Amino acid sequence: MKFLFLGCLSLGAIAVFQPLLNRAVAENKGLALAVWINSLVLFFGASMLLMSVTLFTNLYPDIFALRSQGPWKFWYIFPGFMGLALVIGLPLMIKNIGAFATFMTFLSGQLLVSFTWDWFNQNQNPGLARFLGLILALVGTYLSIRPSI
Repeated sequence: MKFLFLGCLSLGAIAVFQPLLNRAVAENKGLALAVWINSLVLFFGASMLLMSVTLFTNLYPDIFALRSQGPWKFWYIFPGFMGLALVIGLPLMIKNIGAFATFMTFLSGQLLVSFTWDWFNQNQNPGLARFLGLILALVGTYLSIRPSI
């Protein structure tokens, strides 16, 4: 559990540094080029992962395994568009309202949607403590960014 927490914490830090670096690239080369570089690196990294999973299936957890079950669905492309929106939107938000306000509101959006998802799609009763935690996080976000907006 400790390693999962540290992994999640690391991903949170990456989620902050990635758009900050994209903003720096955008200021020097333009946001369109920053998005293209991100996409190129992602394409090559994902291609290497796919090749590795194909060649060395036994080294990866089952979730990585290639499957041919069921028909192709149009919504499979949505995560890619969402990633594109993040790569474009977060540097723009940082430029306009700063990193702290951007990530406080970003985190609040994540908390609100994940709370709702768990409750209605995973049938996990959130309980009073989680509900109060969500409310405190939203109020904390409002209080901490109020001067910025």
